[in-house]
Amino acid sequence: MMRNRAPLCVLALLICCPGRAMGQVPQAPEPGIGVTVGPVDIGLRGYFRAPLRLAWRGRDGVQPGESSYNVRSPWLVDDDYFRSGFAYTRIQESDWAEIYFTIKNKYLSAEVALMGSLFSDWARPLLDRQWGISQGYLTFHWNAEGRRLRFRMHVRAGAFWDRLGWLENYDTYLFARTHQMGGQVRLEFAFSKLKIFLLQGVGAHLEALEINQGLTLLNYLHTGVAYQDMLQFGFYFLDAAARDRRQLQEQSDADMRVLGLDGELRTAYTGRLYLGASLVTAQQANYLSPAIEVLHAFGGRGLTENFLGTEKSEAGTGALWNLAVETHHSLRAILDRSAPHRGRWLRGGDVSLRLFGLVTYVQSRQIDLDPLINRDARLYFKWGTEAAWQALPWLAASLRYDRVILDVQDEQSAFRIITPRITLTANWLLGAQIYLQYSRYFYGERVRLRPGQVALETRPDEDVFKLQAQLTF
Repeated sequence: MMRNRAPLCVLALLICCPGRAMGQVPQAPEPGIGVTVGPVDIGLRGYFRAPLRLAWRGRDGVQPGESSYNVRSPWLVDDDYFRSGFAYTRIQESDWAEIYFTIKNKYLSAEVALMGSLFSDWARPLLDRQWGISQGYLTFHWNAEGRRLRFRMHVRAGAFWDRLGWLENYDTYLFARTHQMGGQVRLEFAFSKLKIFLLQGVGAHLEALEINQGLTLLNYLHTGVAYQDMLQFGFYFLDAAARDRRQLQEQSDADMRVLGLDGELRTAYTGRLYLGASLVTAQQANYLSPAIEVLHAFGGRGLTENFLGTEKSEAGTGALWNLAVETHHSLRAILDRSAPHRGRWLRGGDVSLRLFGLVTYVQSRQIDLDPLINRDARLYFKWGTEAAWQALPWLAASLRYDRVILDVQDEQSAFRIITPRITLTANWLLGAQIYLQYSRYFYGERVRLRPGQVALETRPDEDVFKLQAQLTF
């Protein structure tokens, strides 16, 4: 990597990650390319992943000279980030890229983000997958260092998102990922080893009248306390409201509110332990534009389609109670702390174990004796574990197990996944990986593809191979 004055590292801490949201990955120095031109620093950073996914299935009625298998893109219930809903597992990610251009000086920074999916060189271009210029914002930041008190403030305005309660193993948000045009203020006070922070933001998501979604106002608060890098607690409050009735439109007043608490403990012996809980309440959420994304539900309409029900839920009225846990344990971290001389046999590698789970209980106005229609008092549960061996600095192997239960009262709607993976890593460039993985699915008898997902097909694939390249630069 090439740097002058390490501008991207400072930028990442002050601008891109306004105080690490609880549940996010550790704050390592961010990658990037930066140069200094006169009084300003110019930077570029980004991320992409590019997976090739293949499934195979035996053919019926094979003719002489024909292959006995079909090889094609996989048909799955867990690989669509929004439509899969609670069933999403992150094992079968689709392609994605984002690039951030930054210019800054000591007190002010500006950033523009380009994002998109479905790389058009290998696929038919679809405009709704190309986000284009998706974000642009300014941030004023100011620090003051005293003998006993350190103070930091940033003020931001423009089009940006906040990521609150990110669950790494499922790539979703326990509290919210916001989509807004607006502003925010973040204050941070540090006393010796103790840090207190407060983030207050307001904004709005533009209306979409053609689908009966009004202008949605957003107000949110995130506050917390941290002791060194070992212990953190956070509180979250978000409120999205639409008061945008129009003539000859079906819009109505609508609300969505999120309340949450979480905590995180990090030590060499216990590893990382994260625990979070949230309550999402909705009133006629269908009429909200997507200012809040939570648990793979894009706005109020996504919440209705994935959890509350589209038939009798009074346009998306109900509540979700959520509980999440993630742990990450590293043998190398334990040995480095307790007996450094015994860690030599790892030869720069590591053995690690992850455990993770998510529970959601739904209360909905869609109540019916038919379990296929009823969404009220429905309990969702998924959990998993992943064991990994970093054999060499550039080579790792892992085995992941996932269990997804879409209704604890219906065992036949659940499924399991076993996924071995081999990863090649460029340790000189943060986040550069190429990996091969195979996933084997075991479905309950009533697991089916979503209606209309694949014409004339209902059964998802059981065997999926993936070759993926990804890079954070």
